[in-house]
Amino acid sequence: MLDFLKKLARLKTEMNVGLLVLAAMAFLAIASIKVTRYDPDLKGTYRLKVTFDNVSGLALGTAVKVAGIQVGEINDIDLVDGRAEVTLLVYDKYRLRTNSQAMIKSIGILGDKYIEVTLGDQNQQTLQNGDRIQLIAPGGDLDSLVEDLSYILSDVRNVTSAINAAVGGERGEKQIKAIMDNLENLTGNLDQTLIKTNEKIGGILANLETLSSDLAQITGENKEELRNTIANFRDFSESLNRFIDANSEEINKSISSLDKLLARLAEDGPEITGDLKGILKENRQNLKDTMAEIKAASENLNSAMDQVESIAYKIDTGEGTVGRLINDEQTIDSIQSALDGVNEFINPINKLKIEVGFESERLLNQGTNKSYVDVKLRPVRDHYYILRLVNHPSGKITSTRTKTVDTSTDVVISDETAYQSRDTFRMSLMVAQRFFDTELLFGLYENTAGFGVHQFFGKNDQYRFNLDLYEFSRADLPVHLTTGGYWRFTQNFYAVAGMDDALNTQSDQAGKKLQNPYVGIGISFTEDYMKSLLGPAATAVTAP
Repeated sequence: MLDFLKKLARLKTEMNVGLLVLAAMAFLAIASIKVTRYDPDLKGTYRLKVTFDNVSGLALGTAVKVAGIQVGEINDIDLVDGRAEVTLLVYDKYRLRTNSQAMIKSIGILGDKYIEVTLGDQNQQTLQNGDRIQLIAPGGDLDSLVEDLSYILSDVRNVTSAINAAVGGERGEKQIKAIMDNLENLTGNLDQTLIKTNEKIGGILANLETLSSDLAQITGENKEELRNTIANFRDFSESLNRFIDANSEEINKSISSLDKLLARLAEDGPEITGDLKGILKENRQNLKDTMAEIKAASENLNSAMDQVESIAYKIDTGEGTVGRLINDEQTIDSIQSALDGVNEFINPINKLKIEVGFESERLLNQGTNKSYVDVKLRPVRDHYYILRLVNHPSGKITSTRTKTVDTSTDVVISDETAYQSRDTFRMSLMVAQRFFDTELLFGLYENTAGFGVHQFFGKNDQYRFNLDLYEFSRADLPVHLTTGGYWRFTQNFYAVAGMDDALNTQSDQAGKKLQNPYVGIGISFTEDYMKSLLGPAATAVTAP
């Protein structure tokens, strides 16, 4: 009879667990039906179509943005008449106009691609479900950069061809030779002119030197006489003023005498010319040195022109790196192929989505917290990898025994054992594959093999029911079953509740039940949010 009562008690516990799981599933189903009929932020969408020549880097679910704010996503991509027709799913909250424009843009040169649209003018009609965006603006991606580089190389080739046509060939050589001959004749004529002028300048300089020495000697020897002369000149100027006022006829006679004096100076012109010849003769060596420098400069110019002609010839004939780059079509095709290869390598990386999350659960029976840090790598929309670090409260359990003995009688007064559980870190590495609203997971669950089934409900996967099995080989213990529900109440925050180790009715050494109802809250965000946060932070750090 006693064994029957024990079995009945164990069956009652398992029945309670089953009823709790069924109640949680019923709650999630009812909440899904009630809540998914509306969205508190965005109450519907409408479809628009737009056609591009190239949609490399775009995928289903790629964001559609206006002024950097997401207003929708790509719903479908199809090939129509040799061009890519993209179907956009835009929230009803954002109404685009008939003159809206669409373009493919990227975050940085090698960043994620998305579709940027403009709302259009308010006085234009709004686009309805199924309408098409007619205005397409060119994008600024890596492919456009490669095309611009091709145009630049073509322009460089045309410039070098023009230079070669101007200075290359027999005609250009004759023209350069004629220029150099004219320059040599000019320098020869200038040399002869400077030689003749040198003699005249030398004579003038000698006379000026003699005159200055004579003036210095005269002023030094006749200072007193100069003072008297100045005083006399003052008296003379006063007398002259009086004389001019009273004797105009005499002034005219003085002017006539001045004309005679100028005529005499003209007769002395040959003597002045002789003085100039003397000056040029004395400075002949300086002029020769100047002409030698001009001649050396002309020779350097001739050598430079020869080098320019040689470089232009080599470029035109395809010699050297620059010549092959400009004239060899195969080299240009190789560069284009290399850039295409880089683009093909980068595109899959650009499509990789990264999601980071943190979740903390309160284990009600244990009275402790269990925490998760998740990193999800999503190369495609329905397939991703999960790397999870778990801080588990039921880790290593240590015991401390305290025994008190009366030394006089050797009687044990008390014998107590205290147990303490220490947190441990566990690792999970899982692969997830989604089929419609059902998601299958398998891999490493908290250091052991396991698998799970997740069922999504509601609009935009707002609700989820989880069923995970792992730790299949525990001694004397059933498989570790964790089941529960998930509710995302904002774009980044969600709540969880359920039962951890639901099939285990035993307790640990400290007397705490291993079967734990739990409640918790979590946060998750994608790389787009990280970029929006890290961008201003990096700008603030690097700002002077």
